[in-house]
Amino acid sequence: MQIEGLSQRQRAIADRLWMINGRDQVDLFLKSLEKAIRRDAEVVIEMMIASVMDDVTEIEPEVKDLLDRFGL
Repeated sequence: MQIEGLSQRQRAIADRLWMINGRDQVDLFLKSLEKAIRRDAEVVIEMMIASVMDDVTEIEPEVKDLLDRFGL
């Protein structure tokens, strides 16, 4: 995945996020950041989710139900 237009700090955050396994670890990572950096991290996460969603062309009904439950 490649996301265009990230700042140097956002690229560093994205690199770190790729190394994290699971939502619990992402939440812990976010809590460890100061407020301004946390906002950047949240933007990067949203951009990563959007990029993945843009790449999806077909999904199984069960997956669609799960994504709908989480508002994705």
